[in-house]
Amino acid sequence: MKKPRFIASLSNLVLIILLLVNTPKAISSEVKQLRVEVSLCLDSARFYFYEDYYKAYSFAQQGLEIASPKEHVFERIGLLQITAEIEYFYLNDFYSSLIRLNEMRFLSDSVGYERGIPWFKLNLGNVYYYQNDFDKALALFDEAMVGGAALGDSVVYINALCGKSDILSRKGDFDSAIELLDEGLLYAIRNNRTGMLLFLYDDLADIYKQQGQLDSSYSVYQRTYAIAQQENSAYWSIVSEINLEYGKYLMNSSYDPVPRLRALKEEAFSRAFYRQYIQIGNTLSEVLEDRGDFRDAFLETKSIESLKDSIYGMDGIRKVAELESQYHIHKAKLENLNLIRQNEINAVKLNSRKKILYIIASFLTLAVFLLIIILRKYNEVSNNIKTIKQQERKIFEQTNEIIQKEKEVVEQKLIVQERELAGKLMQIYHHNQLLQKVRDNLNNVKEILTPENSPDLDSVRRKLQSITNEVSISLKEKLWDEFEKYFVEANPTFVQRLHSRHSDLTPNETRLCIFLFLNMRTKEISAITQQSVKSINVGRTRLRKKLGLDNTEINLSAYMKQL
Repeated sequence: MKKPRFIASLSNLVLIILLLVNTPKAISSEVKQLRVEVSLCLDSARFYFYEDYYKAYSFAQQGLEIASPKEHVFERIGLLQITAEIEYFYLNDFYSSLIRLNEMRFLSDSVGYERGIPWFKLNLGNVYYYQNDFDKALALFDEAMVGGAALGDSVVYINALCGKSDILSRKGDFDSAIELLDEGLLYAIRNNRTGMLLFLYDDLADIYKQQGQLDSSYSVYQRTYAIAQQENSAYWSIVSEINLEYGKYLMNSSYDPVPRLRALKEEAFSRAFYRQYIQIGNTLSEVLEDRGDFRDAFLETKSIESLKDSIYGMDGIRKVAELESQYHIHKAKLENLNLIRQNEINAVKLNSRKKILYIIASFLTLAVFLLIIILRKYNEVSNNIKTIKQQERKIFEQTNEIIQKEKEVVEQKLIVQERELAGKLMQIYHHNQLLQKVRDNLNNVKEILTPENSPDLDSVRRKLQSITNEVSISLKEKLWDEFEKYFVEANPTFVQRLHSRHSDLTPNETRLCIFLFLNMRTKEISAITQQSVKSINVGRTRLRKKLGLDNTEINLSAYMKQL
């Protein structure tokens, strides 16, 4: 039996939708895996940067091979930054470093990420610095410092600050140079940049040496060497040891630094630390010349100068200038290329949309029928909901009325109970007065009936004393118990709330709180409790202290009401 045409079309539509849904999932999985690999390379390069720059460079190169400028823009920017810094600082490949930074600058521009610009200016400034073009270098260092500070990039900021300080010290402005380095030290410590301290301390020690403060210079170089050892930095260990050896020689001319300097020179060359190799050569030349070994000093200077020409030759400056001048042209070409590619992508998308449009039209037709059915069902449910809400509203109103009536009944009951309590209190008060009179009369009789009047009346006297004692007990306990029973019935939670907040109250203090709750005056309390007014006042004072109200103007009766 053949399927109806409508059902066959619907089946095809479902299959196409499933393909469209599942295909992006497979592609997305591959993209995520690649992103993980790129991120791993970037994290590894950052981890090994100060510890082992060869490993860091290797991881950065691997990351650049797989990082797409479109899919992994920010990761590629980070990888380019690390690669450029290693090529500039350790490998002395300025031109390659600037090419990396130029790409980094372009990518930063394309996504509105300005981090590549200050890095490019910093490294370009260093190139001019090594060519002794200090004015251009100083201007670029200033721009890099401003950009690094604005972006919160402490590495760019401190490197540019060190370069500027070095130029100022070369010009003899030592105070400004030291002031800059002090600012950089505070910045590095505040941002927990231990590696940056090496640059700053090295420059500070060099300024002290230029000023003839050899002890201070040597002390700072020792601090630099300690940090280098702590950070496991072979580069800075060599730099620090060069300056320490030379410092020992300057402070003690009998000391011979040549053997150790030659050993450090070989180590620097083996590690491709060419700038340090040149620094050691210059230091050796100065020491040899100072000791009168002019031939060895000349040979040392000649070998160093040839190496310097190969690293810092004019050809490098020309290439840098060409690279800088072609940046905007290259950027415009890439923008045009991206525009052409975007147009091609849009054309492909348009063709794809035409094919999908027929599928969508069929789907929409089916959706319209389903929508009509859903709307009808929705109207039914909506009407039912309205009816239920109306019934709930009526039930709610009726419940509120019942609750309001019950509330009024309870309020009336409380009013009646309070009136009954007040009446009972007055009965107790009058009863108490009556018992007091009886007690007083019995006391009078006891005074009249003395042994002088009648020896046989001693037993009568004792009985009268017993009656007096019983009346006193009745005044203090029985009447109070009866009153307390009525009070608890009228105010069932007051005593519980009072004790929950003040658990250390005595029974007499609890009674006083109840009298105060009923807003009774001191004289009335005195009459009921058979205590003097003075005793009641003392009790009130102690109660205020125990309740924590002794230094306040809060009324005790008002306090009891708000419990």
